Amino acid sequence: MNRHLNESDLTELLCGTASPELHAHISACDACSAELAILTGALKAFNQDSLVASRRQAELHPIDTAILGAINAPSRNRSFWRTPWALNWAAAVATATIVFAVTLPLTLHHAASHQSAAVTAPAAPVAAPDTADDIANDNQMLAEIDAELSQPDPSPLESIPAFAPPVAEHAVHNKKA
Repeated sequence: MNRHLNESDLTELLCGTASPELHAHISACDACSAELAILTGALKAFNQDSLVASRRQAELHPIDTAILGAINAPSRNRSFWRTPWALNWAAAVATATIVFAVTLPLTLHHAASHQSAAVTAPAAPVAAPDTADDIANDNQMLAEIDAELSQPDPSPLESIPAFAPPVAEHAVHNKKA
């Protein structure tokens, strides 16, 4: 590698996701190795400072040991409703009850409105009777459709000479004449 490492390469080295090529460069290049050492030292100092600051905050704001004791007390001293699973169960039952209480009347109202709409729906208009010309045109169209459907479909194999249907001899003689 001819160039020095950029921020992205150094970040990969710090995170442990660097390629073998980057590791080889860092071991061979003193400038990049020094840059990585500075970054590593800064991260270690930040970690130490944040740990010291959190311990100082804990000393300034101690948690009452009685509260910690109550939180960590065995569950047999607690009532049924104070256990987390019982509260979750009660919340699930309450939610289901509310959903059921809201959706049931809406569903019944929706079904009732559809039944009344079906009863009061207007009848479809009655079409005028067909004339003799309409009937004749329909019969002609049906005859054309019947003629079209009664024609046999050509076989896909007919395009291959070995599978062509035999031709009557009188048809061949008529073509030559």
